[in-house]
Amino acid sequence: MKAYRTIIDTTGRTSLLLAGVLLAGIVLRIYDLGTESLWIDEAISMLWAKQSPSHIMARAALDVHPPLYFVILHYWINLFGDSEFSARLLSAIIGIISIFMIFKVGSLIFGSDVGLLSAFIMATSVFHIWYSQDARAYSLLVLMSLLSIFFFIQLYRRKSRRDSIGYIVFSCLLIYTHYFGFFIIIAQNIFYCTLFFLTKEKNDMGIKRWVLLQGLLIISYLPWGGKLIKQLLTIGRGETDTLSWITMPSFYTPIDSLKTYAGSLELMSLFLTFAVFAIISYKKNYSKGEVYFSNVTSMYLLALWLAIPVILPVILSYIFKPIYETRYTISASLALYILAAKGIQNTNNRFVKYAVIIVIAALSLTNAKHYYDRIDKQQWREAITYVGESAKTGDKIIFLPGGPFNAQIWDYYSQRKDVIKEPFVLKGNDKDNINNVKTAVAGYDRIWFIVSGGKDFKDIFQEVLQQSSYHLLLDRRYDGMSALPEWAIIQVILYERQDTGA
Repeated sequence: MKAYRTIIDTTGRTSLLLAGVLLAGIVLRIYDLGTESLWIDEAISMLWAKQSPSHIMARAALDVHPPLYFVILHYWINLFGDSEFSARLLSAIIGIISIFMIFKVGSLIFGSDVGLLSAFIMATSVFHIWYSQDARAYSLLVLMSLLSIFFFIQLYRRKSRRDSIGYIVFSCLLIYTHYFGFFIIIAQNIFYCTLFFLTKEKNDMGIKRWVLLQGLLIISYLPWGGKLIKQLLTIGRGETDTLSWITMPSFYTPIDSLKTYAGSLELMSLFLTFAVFAIISYKKNYSKGEVYFSNVTSMYLLALWLAIPVILPVILSYIFKPIYETRYTISASLALYILAAKGIQNTNNRFVKYAVIIVIAALSLTNAKHYYDRIDKQQWREAITYVGESAKTGDKIIFLPGGPFNAQIWDYYSQRKDVIKEPFVLKGNDKDNINNVKTAVAGYDRIWFIVSGGKDFKDIFQEVLQQSSYHLLLDRRYDGMSALPEWAIIQVILYERQDTGA
């Protein structure tokens, strides 16, 4: 009876603490959700989502993102509207569910204490708060990664039809969410095959069953597999510039990613210290309740989970074409959090353990405060609102760099139909671009340039406009700190022909 009461007390304590962690995660993800403007990638999400599912599929086949998130967002905004708050609320809810799922995964591997600590780290992580407040697929990538790993662990230790179905379903959804989801599947296959062929670790899933599951996963991806192969061939032949903005990763890139996962240099140092401590003290097992792996096997799984989504894209970037972006590797951050949580849990000194948790909370919440205080995303709303209120009927508005989304975001924030919008696509050499500018401005008395990306295009249009009797009336700058800082700057520039008398 005493043992039973202890179990009940422990379960109640875990549930209460988990509720507190989830509440903190909810507050941090909902707070200030709709305050800032959409940035260009969110605008792309919205513009895709407003099309029919068939059009979304067709558009995604030409891009570097699978269609699942955009299809879900399509039905979401049809139900709840297309405001900034509504669009981001989908990611916020997914992010909140992910906090619960990292608790479940951490509990499966190391026990409920580690699950709670992992959930706490993720709930207060400014990195995950950012992407839980971003109308893009990264929050969904996190959730599907956790669900795939969860059912993989369950399946590894017990033969269950439910777990097999869960693994296939969520692994399939994972790779339909983002192509970097394949690296999670690769990590799982490396883990299973090395343990099956090189160790005596027992599991209930034989090699035939595993091969069958992977075969079913491949079959489930066949409807999109041909489109992926076509995209890869197109990128390889240089027929598209969809990845041209990604720079070649360096030796320090993975370290920078770890710092981003943690939120600051101080937190990265703490997480890595306790992750290393977890690894070197793997023989100690303070886990409570049922766990599914030995500690050494658990460390191996987490090491693969952390390393494969980071190291393999770096290698592929050097072999083929740069593909590495930290946000694409967001799933790897989850393994870091669980390893750090295990290291903290392994600490014998209760005072040190609680002191570390308080320090993590203080640093994470400080990072969150800075995040809420600053203008973090591109200020399209502010820029377009200003131009919309200041433009005259018949004004020409040119978007640089050109692209349909830069021009279409105008329609999201402005109802003005009496101005002429034109995305200016840079192509060829400067001479060709200058000639195209002459054509674009011909016949207009007032020309607005809305320039995004932080690049200076004045060399292209300034001389042309001066030679055509235009003079500069206005040059306003809107700064933000988006996921791509150089893309966060928007300039609004107005030229007027001098002979108009204005």
